[in-house]
Amino acid sequence: MVVSDDHDAPAPAALQRGTEFRGRRVAINSMTLLAGQIFFTLIGFVTTPVVLTHVGLVEFGLWGLIMTTVGYITVVDPGFGDLVTRYGARAQLAGDRDMGASLCSVASLAWIGFGILGLPILIWAIPAWVPHLHGLHAGLSHVAIEFFEWGYAYTVAGCLNAIMSSRLTAIGDQWLVTVIDAATRLVYAGVLLGMLFTGSKLSALVVASSVQLAVTFVVTVGFVSVRAGAPYGNPLRLDRSMLREMTRFGSWLQLGGVLELLTYETDAVVISTFVSVGRNGTYQLAQKAAGMTTYFGFIAQSSMLSAISAAYAAGEGLAAMRRMYTRANRLVALLGSLIGGSLLGMAPVFFAFWLGNYPPRGGIPITDAAACLAVTALLIGLPRPAAAATIMAMGRVGLGVRAQLAAFVINLALTVALVRPLGMVGVMLATVIAKLVATSYLLVRFHRLIEGSASDLLFSWMTKLVAAIVAGAGCARLVLLVLPSSVVHQRVPALFALVLLGTVYASVFLLVIRVTRYFAAEDLAWFEAILPGPLSRVVAHRATRGLLGVSA
Repeated sequence: MVVSDDHDAPAPAALQRGTEFRGRRVAINSMTLLAGQIFFTLIGFVTTPVVLTHVGLVEFGLWGLIMTTVGYITVVDPGFGDLVTRYGARAQLAGDRDMGASLCSVASLAWIGFGILGLPILIWAIPAWVPHLHGLHAGLSHVAIEFFEWGYAYTVAGCLNAIMSSRLTAIGDQWLVTVIDAATRLVYAGVLLGMLFTGSKLSALVVASSVQLAVTFVVTVGFVSVRAGAPYGNPLRLDRSMLREMTRFGSWLQLGGVLELLTYETDAVVISTFVSVGRNGTYQLAQKAAGMTTYFGFIAQSSMLSAISAAYAAGEGLAAMRRMYTRANRLVALLGSLIGGSLLGMAPVFFAFWLGNYPPRGGIPITDAAACLAVTALLIGLPRPAAAATIMAMGRVGLGVRAQLAAFVINLALTVALVRPLGMVGVMLATVIAKLVATSYLLVRFHRLIEGSASDLLFSWMTKLVAAIVAGAGCARLVLLVLPSSVVHQRVPALFALVLLGTVYASVFLLVIRVTRYFAAEDLAWFEAILPGPLSRVVAHRATRGLLGVSA
């Protein structure tokens, strides 16, 4: 699907304003996101064991099930956040603030309508389904229905907030979205821990989440008003041709979103229904561990989308698309793989240290297996965010729908076949295979779109990264075999083992990166030119270049 006006010749003023989205601003947004992700990881690392201790594994699994299930309403979302980011960036390029405000109004009104239309499902379907969940006693079933109702309202409100955050992203202020998120997560953590230590259980999660969302929305609206103009505008002012273009763009996003959700976001429901709610608690722990360590790869998409949209609208051509895509992938995939691969090498020790004397149901081995499968799925998907950002910027969002359809069919067939004999592990294995198929197919089509080869855009760096992960994780597992059993059962020995295995993994990983010359000299020169001062000096330092073994 090609959107015709994407290829119109840009005005000279647009070419000049396009530089606002480039270079240093992209770097600042990306590095702020990186710092934010580290901060969010620390908050989750501290709060999750406390929550688990106070509410128990079954209620922890129920909370994860509730938040996953109510999130299914987002299947009707035609990608409003990406629409606001993409077209808001174009409006900024044209010096038109009113368009962004009108887009926010259209998206917000649509979401309120979606919320109202979904009420019958909440009223009748959820109460009929909850009693069939395995491992959930009758008293907790009644409580679960009440929390489902709250979760539904919370999800709709969260989508309204995400639309407003996209307005900031569209003008290149992704860093500000991250700062707001970080500050309000501190509020969340304070309220949550305070209520848990006074005897509250699931209600503590409800109140803390509600307070965080309310504060985030108020603060975001305030910053939008100051930096981007009115937060909302008259939706009738949008040009009809623009609405038709947005409809085509959004319809592909919506179809892709439906397939994505049905493929990758149903594991919690399947596990809770056909295995047990308690086992879903183990699944949620594995997902949290994997997410805290490998979502660095997804930093690229939000900060890249506005930059690439501006570059494409300014007529910079496919060479710029290929260059931005490859450099972003090299950096974020390295970060994601360095940290995600470490969990593959030392997951049992990590869980022993993280959870202390509260082992998950089934013990460390089942959680180890679940975490490794979750990390593998995320590592397979690391090249996707940069590709998706480029595809959306070019208006070709229908490109990945066939890949998502194939992944859905494969995941469905394998889940049905494996859930009974393998339980939770079978469900997660089906997701890994489906993601491998979808990612491979998407990248093949994407490389054709930007007229590049897989050898140059993907294999030139990916094979080196895979070798580093396998070598590092393999060496860590070999060392783990000779350590005493106490390292996977007690927190203090686990801490010492974590330091040892982490050192082994990082040393081997970086050695392979150096030997294979992962970065080219021109890549580091570009990073040096755009990164903020302290980081640019780190990149420029001789020790950094020697450590990475830069190729000519």
